[in-house]
Amino acid sequence: MPVDIKVMTRNLYLGADLQPVIDAVLTDRQAVPRMAAAVFEQFHASDFPARADCLAAEIAAHRPHVVGLQEAFLLRHRKPSSLLVPPYKEQPAGDVVFDYERLLLDRLAARGVVYSSIVTTAGNDNQAPAGGPPALEDVRLTDRDVILLRGDLAELGFGIRNAGAHVYAARISYGPFKDIRTWAHVDLAIGRRTLRIVSTHLQPELTDERAAVQVAQAEELIGAHAGRRDPLIIMGDLNSRPDGSTTATYGRFMDAGFRDAWTESGQGPGFTCKPEELRDPARAFDQRIDFVLHRHGPDPVEVVVTGNDPANRTPSGLWPSDHGGVVATLRLET
Repeated sequence: MPVDIKVMTRNLYLGADLQPVIDAVLTDRQAVPRMAAAVFEQFHASDFPARADCLAAEIAAHRPHVVGLQEAFLLRHRKPSSLLVPPYKEQPAGDVVFDYERLLLDRLAARGVVYSSIVTTAGNDNQAPAGGPPALEDVRLTDRDVILLRGDLAELGFGIRNAGAHVYAARISYGPFKDIRTWAHVDLAIGRRTLRIVSTHLQPELTDERAAVQVAQAEELIGAHAGRRDPLIIMGDLNSRPDGSTTATYGRFMDAGFRDAWTESGQGPGFTCKPEELRDPARAFDQRIDFVLHRHGPDPVEVVVTGNDPANRTPSGLWPSDHGGVVATLRLET
């Protein structure tokens, strides 16, 4: 008997450009507190609490069974900085400023749509001093991939076999900062079949070194499922374009037997991203780097891109993210 499963991949967007801090770490350590303070202000200006309400409205409108979140950041600080108090040594900041995962779940619940986190990975976890004496504080940023499940899956006959969080061995470092990428999975029992759903966010390809790390991460993920013959969905922000103009990552997945749900829908380019752009009212996505890929059984019925409706912006005019979501309904023979 055929059963439809609806999945969604959604990059929440950090809300700030970290590159100035990375550059300062590598070239001018004295400038780190100033750069980190500027980034901290960008976080506040990007207003994730308001954007979370827009994202919740988007998810509630489509009600996917499974949602894969990327850039579900946890932002914490410590004030004054641990560098200003005895023993004058950096201590982990623990006061929560924004918890993207919790904020989104709360906004969903407020709309009467219940989701729960089945997996939350632990990726990048970096801290830097921000500002200057006497106002110096510690700012800590933790990146996470999250899989959400809709609250009524058991009532629909979907069972949870297992779930897990995984860390890629391939990674890059910027001085003391480590860019650790992760993937998460959940195995759903649907009739007599077991469907694995994976969510991930691969390394951006901004330099040749980073591009090579991204391809290596893709190969790790493919290798982890090389012998798997059960139905499989891999979704997320792969940071790779289908035409191969940025990296070979997308081609690696195709060579491994994956199919692209959007391509099969035959709906045109399906762009999903306009990097770091939240305020332009005329914004148009200009690249496709977010995907729902599948292998061994589930066939796409409907695929849509979300997050590009001007009506679904914050009261101040911010888009929900610099990415759109990809919502795919796939049919599985059970």
